[in-house]
Amino acid sequence: MNRRLAIFGLGLITALFLGGLARLFTLRFAGGDLYPPGSSRRADPQGTKAFHDSLAELSTLRVERNYESLSRLAPIPAGSTVLLLGYDPDLLPRAVPSAVAGDLDDFVREGGRLVLALAYRHPASATNPWAGIRRRLKQGGEEASEKAARRLPDMWGFELAQGTGASGEALHDGSVAGLPPRLTWPGVHRFTNPHDAWRVQYARDGEAVVMERPLGRGTLVLLADDFLVSNEALRHRREPAFLAWLIGPSRRVIFDETHLGLRQDPGLASLIRRYRLGGATIGLLILAGLFGWQQASPFLPRQRPVSAGQGGEVGPIVQGRDTAAGFRNLLTRAVPPHLLVPTLYQLWATTAGRRRPVEQPRDAQDCLNLDSARPSADRDPLALYHQIARILNPKR
Repeated sequence: MNRRLAIFGLGLITALFLGGLARLFTLRFAGGDLYPPGSSRRADPQGTKAFHDSLAELSTLRVERNYESLSRLAPIPAGSTVLLLGYDPDLLPRAVPSAVAGDLDDFVREGGRLVLALAYRHPASATNPWAGIRRRLKQGGEEASEKAARRLPDMWGFELAQGTGASGEALHDGSVAGLPPRLTWPGVHRFTNPHDAWRVQYARDGEAVVMERPLGRGTLVLLADDFLVSNEALRHRREPAFLAWLIGPSRRVIFDETHLGLRQDPGLASLIRRYRLGGATIGLLILAGLFGWQQASPFLPRQRPVSAGQGGEVGPIVQGRDTAAGFRNLLTRAVPPHLLVPTLYQLWATTAGRRRPVEQPRDAQDCLNLDSARPSADRDPLALYHQIARILNPKR
């Protein structure tokens, strides 16, 4: 009884520990501060989870997150909007691999809407802490060659610079109906030297902070910072008309997480969760556990040790037999050799013999009668078996 109580107590303590650990991880991930600023997984003021969840509540929109290359999205970009929120402004002037730049450019030219919003940086902050961490991690890494890399500003025709004005508002020229005439704009970055195809939607102190450009069959939108899509702005300074304009007429909205360093490498657990094979996996694990238990502990009664007989001699050891050997021994002991074929024929006649033509059982019975009339030394059970088999199965 004491041993059982000890085992039960140990199991209870282990279960409580695992439950507390799972609860701790749940609370840790619920806040989202493990994710970089701008991520739609982050629920604190620097994240965009509120924007994502608000759009997901609309029945007319299909909202999802992307952890893979843009080339793996829907084959038809038309009707889709991709949001690159929290893009590091220090990485924008740098060259990116041609494959990534080509995916972004092709997505827009084939009819998609791409919104690129730079990470918000307060004027009093010299650097973004997360961007600083990323820069330190990338020090000493491989640099993309000039042939295999492209700069987004050069490809799309604009430059990024620090603002010179002190105003905290961005003004709209009124060219798009429904947009608010002014927006709170605390960021420090500006767009300069834009291509003629760009339309400046909002400017702060005469410097562009929101621009839109048609490109191919799609549209490209640039924001100098992502404050207005952050959780903080949606709580205190939300601008629903501006956010609706960002999404555009699309019915599919994709929050890209790859530019923030969040990528998904599908492993076994991801495939099981994606194809809902959890129940089958648990069943296989249970079967494997039962098989291992059966191999370790056979379901047989414990045998007593062989006791020594009179004179100190050990009793005879009985060897185990398999099913086939046991059946052969049973036939050998119970049926004499000269009666083996007639016995088998009688068993056959009670089952399959009823479905045979009358001539076959009659001929087989004549063979048995002739064999029984012979002396025992002249009988051949094997030849008799083959003869009856040919009568009952003439096609063989």
